[in-house]
Amino acid sequence: MYFDFEDYRPDISPVGRAISWREGVLLSIIVHLAVLVFMLAAPRLFPYDANAARARALLLQQQAEQTPRFVFVQPRLDLPAPKPPPRAEDSDQDRLRRSPEQLNPTNPLPFSRGNTPERVEEVPQEMPRGQGPAPEPAAGQQAENNPPPETAKTQLPAPKLPAPQDGANGRAPT
Repeated sequence: MYFDFEDYRPDISPVGRAISWREGVLLSIIVHLAVLVFMLAAPRLFPYDANAARARALLLQQQAEQTPRFVFVQPRLDLPAPKPPPRAEDSDQDRLRRSPEQLNPTNPLPFSRGNTPERVEEVPQEMPRGQGPAPEPAAGQQAENNPPPETAKTQLPAPKLPAPQDGANGRAPT
């Protein structure tokens, strides 16, 4: 293993500032004074005529009022339909009228209330297969837990509990 104990990176000594703090303060004061002089002399360098600005605004407003705007509004036209739709409204133009028709008493379609286009009768409900959930034991009887036969051999027999006495477990004597 090789350890390098010699320092090949000599310290870099600071060179110093480009300007001193006194020169920086003096330069800042000079720049601020120059900006102040420019702000005070700007109205004389760039004159602003308020009357000319008002006259320009008035001229633009008059030009906007004098130019007419063309607006075309087309009336609604009810065009004749090429063929009546399958579910036409009652009395539209060029559509079949439904009111003078008589009902057919031998209608094979199912009774439908409303305007549904579906003509499907209710599908008979399917009965569930298999056994339902096991009934809960009646009140007063305790559920028995019968273990599978292979686990019954490996467990010790459980001690039998004595029958509940009158007044025990919240039961009133009868």
